[in-house]
Amino acid sequence: MSNYFLCWGWATWRDRWQTDYDLNMTKWPEIRDSKKYKNWYETNKECESQRLIFEKTYQGIIDTWDYQWEFACKLNKRISILPTVNLISNIGFDENATHTKEDNQFSNMVTKEIIFPLRHPEEVKINNKIIKKNMDNSKLNIIYKIYQKLKNY
Repeated sequence: MSNYFLCWGWATWRDRWQTDYDLNMTKWPEIRDSKKYKNWYETNKECESQRLIFEKTYQGIIDTWDYQWEFACKLNKRISILPTVNLISNIGFDENATHTKEDNQFSNMVTKEIIFPLRHPEEVKINNKIIKKNMDNSKLNIIYKIYQKLKNY
């Protein structure tokens, strides 16, 4: 389990999407101004990166759907279940794609079969170590690059 949201190869319950998702992030100004988002992340670097991303998404500068869902998950204290193996391969990296025009480390990833029956943990524990390791190497670097581009814009 993780309290980080991954936007590729994910699923949710219909009622969570219907009640939590807000494309316009209408609660962002309140969360931003009260600085409640600072409790959502482990480091100041993450807080600042996400604050900037949420702000630019709220303003419509970033054209996406997933930062709004991440915001909704954080706002509603949702957690993610992470499978032990990669189950998806994103093949949508090309000039016809909406956002992912170039191949990167997430394109055409090798998938593995999940082993059944599933073994569920006896208790729910948040473990961000594996996701943090990957985020430190990828998402935060991407976020930082976006931040630098937006800052220079």
